[in-house]
Amino acid sequence: MKELLNYHISVVYGDIGLSNFWSTFQTNVKYIIFAATLAFMIREWKAKAVGKMVMTFIVGSILFALTLNPETVLQPIGQKLMQMIGA
Repeated sequence: MKELLNYHISVVYGDIGLSNFWSTFQTNVKYIIFAATLAFMIREWKAKAVGKMVMTFIVGSILFALTLNPETVLQPIGQKLMQMIGA
């Protein structure tokens, strides 16, 4: 049963085009985090919540710095996810 499930996951994973998704996500996640941080900061600035804006900047900066090198943070997470689904 486990072999059948692994085969099904690998076939479906490749058929729907997700085989390169994780590597593409790893290389582009820093831009996503930067854009999201900027959007949240603008939203908090418009709401005149300076404290929340500063905290958004700090958290976004830490996440951006962690994702500059995907092998340090994202690759182990991706490998663990693949182990969990059995692929």
